[in-house]
Amino acid sequence: MDFVIVLLLLVIIYKLYVDNRERVISRELLLNELQECKLALRSNKLSELLSVNEESNKLLEQIRKELEEL
Repeated sequence: MDFVIVLLLLVIIYKLYVDNRERVISRELLLNELQECKLALRSNKLSELLSVNEESNKLLEQIRKELEEL
């Protein structure tokens, strides 16, 4: 009888260990996905900033040319 109780306890402990391990792995996967999303967002923001900078440079060049003509 004691053997059955010990065996049941071992099964319960193992099940809790496996469940916890799965949660840790899924949490790590979610964190990795979150970091990838943050990197993509930063990359997108940088791309937008670069395009705005290029447009600003073009406008400044046009203004400079117009001022030279005056």
